[in-house]
Amino acid sequence: MLIINSCKIAWRNLSRNSRRSLLTIVATFMTVFLSTTLESLHVGLWDNIVENEVRFLSGHLAIQKQGFQRHRSVEFIIEDPSEIYLLLDTMSEIEKYNSRLEFTLLAAWEDKSRPCMLSGIEPNQTFKNVHFKNDEKGVWIGKNLSQYLGVQTGDSLILLGQSMYGTNSSMMQQIIEVSQNPIPAFDRQLIIAPIDMARNFLDSEKAVSSIFLTIHNANELETIKNKILEVLPAEEFEVLSWKEMLSGRSPVFKLRSFGMMIFKGILYFILGFTLLTTFHMIVHERTHEFGLLTALGMKRKVVILIQGLEILYSSIIGIFLGSLISLSFMLIFNRYPIRITGDLAEAMIKFDNEPIIRLSHNIEILLNNIITAVIIISVVSIFPLARIMRLNITKALNN
Repeated sequence: MLIINSCKIAWRNLSRNSRRSLLTIVATFMTVFLSTTLESLHVGLWDNIVENEVRFLSGHLAIQKQGFQRHRSVEFIIEDPSEIYLLLDTMSEIEKYNSRLEFTLLAAWEDKSRPCMLSGIEPNQTFKNVHFKNDEKGVWIGKNLSQYLGVQTGDSLILLGQSMYGTNSSMMQQIIEVSQNPIPAFDRQLIIAPIDMARNFLDSEKAVSSIFLTIHNANELETIKNKILEVLPAEEFEVLSWKEMLSGRSPVFKLRSFGMMIFKGILYFILGFTLLTTFHMIVHERTHEFGLLTALGMKRKVVILIQGLEILYSSIIGIFLGSLISLSFMLIFNRYPIRITGDLAEAMIKFDNEPIIRLSHNIEILLNNIITAVIIISVVSIFPLARIMRLNITKALNN
């Protein structure tokens, strides 16, 4: 009965000073809403980058010979991947896989030459916006390489290098496309060709340098990676995730995550400071009231209970409204992402990123922010309640 009456009194007290209650509700609402929405935006942008990087690499995982990632030499090429293909066909977690053959060679025309990386891709596979049809011949080169060698679309390009068996190898191929790659290193040195042409250059029928795997659930990446490593000889093969293959970009990703943590920390600091000030103001304004209630016989623990319930009610309302609206934003803008236009969109497309802003609908983001807000409110509410416990009745009545 005491608890029920205390709940009723606390609820009625919210309307006694609506401005004070509204301040607590708004502070809690804005913190939950902003932290959840912005973190959802951050995670959504990250997920979009991951999807684009996976598309850029053609998979979440890559199977390579030990040493290829470091040397990119024909000495570390898989001569016959048939047994690996049989293994991958038995794994239901893998959505699809494709092969690529990459090695270094010399590209030349007339009196100019430049060391380059040739990347042979399978037919009907897209790599860096380059696509070859079945039985299509020719090569793609970057604009910088084209200008340096003095060639253009329709001209021939001489390729010089070494086969898998140590003999000299050479080939002349027609340039079917010249376009600028936004990454300067690729624009200077990358040559893309059909994988059969790359195999003919190396004098091999089945050689591949990497087998890229696309999996159904990206969250199972490490599990699938370990499962493959258990079967393949560790001294001969290695399995790399897309993060390991793009390790040069990891500082950028970490910096963005660190920036988000700082922003959330500022939001939570503002919430804690605002609530602490509000709660202090509540106790200060009602000191005489608390002293009178105590003098008339109400136990201190009942006063503390009522004040605690007032804090609880206003916090629940703020958290509920913040959660409801932020969840609505997450679901709506995940299903219907914001499409970017103009110069920013063109810049994103050049770097192989889809020009959209999509919020993540991961419910853990919302739950983590709710838990954090509850912890902050619980800690901050200790101070005003402790002040009521130490209340001097005589001074309170004379206040």
